[in-house]
Amino acid sequence: MELKACTSRFETFYKNKHQNRNVSWLYKEGNVELLPKFTQKNFQLITNCFQATILCLFNTHETLTFTEIKDKTGIDTEFLNPAMLNLCAPKLKILLKEVNKPVFQPNEKIKVNLKFANPNIRVNFIPAPTTKKKTTEATADDQALAKEIKQERGMIIDANIVKIMKTRKTETHQNLIQGVLHNISMFQAQPAQIKQRIESLIEREYMKRDEKNKGTYIYLP
Repeated sequence: MELKACTSRFETFYKNKHQNRNVSWLYKEGNVELLPKFTQKNFQLITNCFQATILCLFNTHETLTFTEIKDKTGIDTEFLNPAMLNLCAPKLKILLKEVNKPVFQPNEKIKVNLKFANPNIRVNFIPAPTTKKKTTEATADDQALAKEIKQERGMIIDANIVKIMKTRKTETHQNLIQGVLHNISMFQAQPAQIKQRIESLIEREYMKRDEKNKGTYIYLP
């Protein structure tokens, strides 16, 4: 599948560049922009990762049943149903379903709407967040993954702070924050997060505050 090939290529690239790091994919958090080739207008379809995976199936299939889509994508029903409902929604309808009801039968046939039209160029298919309350806390795996991501991002921020301070020797708080934000492109660092990492580096004596100006930092070689 196209998306699997993309993720595999990125994993190879990332591991070659960062040999001691791993890639963890959070598919339910991602968005995708698709550019259909069968429409008269140059639409931009904004989908989540599950919807993009579903639509890519129709690059090689004219018609698929709901069960075939589920089997080929491996998407859990929890995410598959809302993804499919929005793709088939009457006001959007990039996919056509055989039965005009907001439920899917296992053998119901699905196909691309070759007459798809919309007044907007950018069309958002992403389902609205569910309001159902979670009955349990995050699983141990989710917590471990979140902790691992936080630690890895902390190390990346630390490395960028030290790199800037080593080059500049002294720097103001605001300029240091802006420098780190400019340098990090792998994720969206937050000023509060950077401030926490600065405090940590001060405690570990990588840098210190200027005694005459507390808003300025001094690099400690």
